[in-house]
Amino acid sequence: MVKAGLITGREDTTNRDGEKTVRMLQTEVSSEGDVQSVELADNFGTESNPPVGSRVLLVQVGNAWKLTSAVTDDTDLELAGQVGAKQVYSTDEDGAARVATITLGNGGTITLTNGAASIIMQADGNIEINGNTDTAVAFTDMKAAFDTLTADLNALITVYNSHTHPTAPVGPVSTPSAPGTPSSADMSGAEVPTVKVP
Repeated sequence: MVKAGLITGREDTTNRDGEKTVRMLQTEVSSEGDVQSVELADNFGTESNPPVGSRVLLVQVGNAWKLTSAVTDDTDLELAGQVGAKQVYSTDEDGAARVATITLGNGGTITLTNGAASIIMQADGNIEINGNTDTAVAFTDMKAAFDTLTADLNALITVYNSHTHPTAPVGPVSTPSAPGTPSSADMSGAEVPTVKVP
């Protein structure tokens, strides 16, 4: 037999055999006051902790054991028109708003969001992190090019500082009165070690 209900509370405890932790949901089934404690059966590879007020289906398994699944909430649907898409999300404590989502788009795009940050993995291999107004760089390659440019500049400054020219038709030669200064440029502070690219 299958019944619908609303979650009124929860408790994490051990199963009847005492061998693993299970999530028991207190569920109001058919009328106010008819509250039953049932085990939450999540899909393989997922764990959820639904908020109070979420709707569930209770399934009777044998005489004494009941479990619940197909938990829903009151958040707005976000995949309208995206047939074949799937979204995994968490909500705030009240179950009123989605706060973090993983969306598997029907065109192969994967989007991760949490309100403050987003990562979009496009089906064509492009990745956008918090927008797409700039491009990422490979720091090691950029630093190698920068170091070469710095070495070339310093070599030019050395040549400039050591070159001479006569001060008069006759007389000693002189070095520049305002010698160049070797570059002290350093771009190591531009590295963001927490973001990696190939």
